[in-house]
Amino acid sequence: MSKQIELSRGYYATIDDADFECVSRFNWIVLQKEAKKWDGRYALCVMRMGVLNGKPKAATMLMHRLVMRPKRYEQIDHRDGNGLNNVRENLRFCSQSQNMGNAKIRKNGTSQYKGVCWDRINEKWVASIRVNKYIWLGRHDTELCAAQAYNIAAKEHFGEFALINELSVV
Repeated sequence: MSKQIELSRGYYATIDDADFECVSRFNWIVLQKEAKKWDGRYALCVMRMGVLNGKPKAATMLMHRLVMRPKRYEQIDHRDGNGLNNVRENLRFCSQSQNMGNAKIRKNGTSQYKGVCWDRINEKWVASIRVNKYIWLGRHDTELCAAQAYNIAAKEHFGEFALINELSVV
C-alpha cells in the first residue's frame, strides 16, 4: 500500500507505507524546476543545521534519496518520470547516462519526438542520441522515420532505461 505526503502549493508525493514514519517527520515542499529545456517536480525538505560563524546553515534533501539512501555519487531514476511518485517500485539506482535515457523530451525543440530536430539548412529531420557523447543517427525525410531511428538506438544504448517515443501514425 502507499500513502500521500502533503507538499506545498497543493501537491502531494506518494510513498510506500513502510517509509511513512521516516518521511513524515520532515516538512516537505514541491521543488518545481521550470526552464526552457526541462520541467519537473520533486519533493524537497530543507533542514536547519544550526549556526556557523553567526549565520544559519541549512541542508536540502530530496524525498526519493531519503527513501532509497544512495551513496553520494549514485543517482536514482523514477521509472514513470514522475518525481513525486516515490514508491520503491518506481525508484531504481542508475548511472547518469541511464537517468538521461529516461528523461522526457525537452520543451524547446523543433520536434514532438525525443532525439529528433529539424535541420533547416538541409530541410530534413535529424536523429541523434547522447551516450557520453552525441551519436549521429542520420537525416530523414520524415519526422516519424527520425523518431524510429532514435527509438532503435535508445533501446540499444539504454535498455530498460530507454524512454521510447510513442509514434503516432496518421
